[in-house]
This record gives sequence, structure tokens and C-alpha cells, in this order.
Amino acid sequence: MGGVNCAPEALQEYADTIASLKNDVEILRNFCEELRRTLDILKSAHDKISRAIEDLIATLEKTKNLAKEHVESATKQVEILRTNLMQVSTGIKTLVKSINDTVEKINKVAGDTDLLPKVDLGRLLEVLD
Repeated sequence: MGGVNCAPEALQEYADTIASLKNDVEILRNFCEELRRTLDILKSAHDKISRAIEDLIATLEKTKNLAKEHVESATKQVEILRTNLMQVSTGIKTLVKSINDTVEKINKVAGDTDLLPKVDLGRLLEVLD
């Protein structure tokens, strides 16, 4: 039979190479398994981060809508206060005119009779203040 005649050293070197390659393959298998576990961890983290971002976006949207509602409500309240202030201002002007008319009448009567002291409107407003 015409078989290959190999020296024992060559066979040993061949066997050592095969054993080394088997060891390298096992190391690569373990490395790949570790990469799979790492990838699973990263996928899980990615999913959690994605959900957190979605929750944050929803919360920001709600906050934006609430802020918009508050601004609209505050704007309406400011308008109501402005209207009320104008009404109070008009009321004060009417009251001052009425007081002024009354003071003029009192001063006219006081001037005609000399029985009553004349009223100083400025002093009266200071007292009322």
C-alpha cells in the first residue's frame, strides 16, 4: 500500500496544531457566547431607554399642554382683572366727582351762611386715604 510515511515529529506537530486549533475554536465559541449575552443586555437596555424616552416625551407633551392651559387661564384672569380695575377706576372717578360736587355745595352753603367751615377737598381725600 502506498501510504504516506510521516516522521513521528511531524505527526506530533500536526496533533499539537489540531489541539491548539480546537482550543482556539473553544475560545472563539466562548467569546461569541459572551458577545450574545452582551448583545442581549444591550438590547434590553435599549428597550428600557426607548420606553423611558417615550414616557419622557409623553410627559413633556402633557406638561406643555398644561402650561398652555395655565397661560390661557392666566390671560383670561388678567383680562378680567383689567376689566374690574377699569370699573373700579370709573367708580372712583364717579365717587371723586360726587365728593367734589358735595364739597362745592357745602362750601357754597358755608360761604353763604358763615355757619360751616369750608371743606378742603385735598385734605378730605388725604383723610379718606
